[in-house]
Amino acid sequence: MSSPDSDWNTIERTESGGVSTIRGMGHALLIADEDAFMPKHQSPDLTAYMKVSSYKERLDKVSIKFADRTDAGRQLADWTVERFGAAVLENAVILACSNGGVPVGLAMQKRLAELSLRLELQIAVVRKLGMPHNRQSGCGVMCEDGEPHYNEFICNDAKIDRDLPAWKDYVQERRKIMQERKKLYRGGRDLELSGRTVIIVDDGVCNGVTSEGARRAAEAAGAQHILFAMPVLKSSVLEKHMSVSEDNVARLYDLTLLGWNLDDFYADGKGPISCEVVQQLLKIRDLQ
Repeated sequence: MSSPDSDWNTIERTESGGVSTIRGMGHALLIADEDAFMPKHQSPDLTAYMKVSSYKERLDKVSIKFADRTDAGRQLADWTVERFGAAVLENAVILACSNGGVPVGLAMQKRLAELSLRLELQIAVVRKLGMPHNRQSGCGVMCEDGEPHYNEFICNDAKIDRDLPAWKDYVQERRKIMQERKKLYRGGRDLELSGRTVIIVDDGVCNGVTSEGARRAAEAAGAQHILFAMPVLKSSVLEKHMSVSEDNVARLYDLTLLGWNLDDFYADGKGPISCEVVQQLLKIRDLQ
């Protein structure tokens, strides 16, 4: 198996009914006109954007959605084995980021077991700190130790005043929620990662704040080697915001190329809420 995103220079073009399908850079784009393409990113050959009148129209013309986060986890498991090798994964721990990374990680764990790789799964309880004008866009993360970590580039660019009482109240609220989730998801127990290879899994990386929080938690828990496995991510955040080498990342699609929102990759839309995560964990426990 090869990743849809693994060969940056391979472009396949097929014709059917006057419509071109162009595959490469992790994308399958359906277009009726060669002019719908304009060079955009790393590859001068592929392409990455479509000149259409609306975001929805552009989205509807691209066919790379996952059915849900379980589907993404199964696909990601296969590619992670090929990307890193079975030997690297034998003693690894899947560290799933709450909330969206939990169904991805559980599906990944199940698929790897089918491939005779039985990995332990633990949950990194990290809470995104959203920007004041858009809570869905993160500028930092509440880490497991109860301390906020900020992406200084984003905060400075957005001119966020962290000394405002309203902001401090918001951070305290997120800290409280994070502590409650630790009790809910892990019974208040600490992560047990000393000397282990850790694979941080989430449903995607937009600006890296949640994954950075998980990495900090893994390092604090004594992880020896940290890898990342994501269905989708923005390649631009790896070096710019996370200082992560491509060699330590398994990804299926690059979120940068089409300017999509993360949830657009999933046919079922939004990620799970906390009660759904608990239901999934209880189901897994009852099956063991």
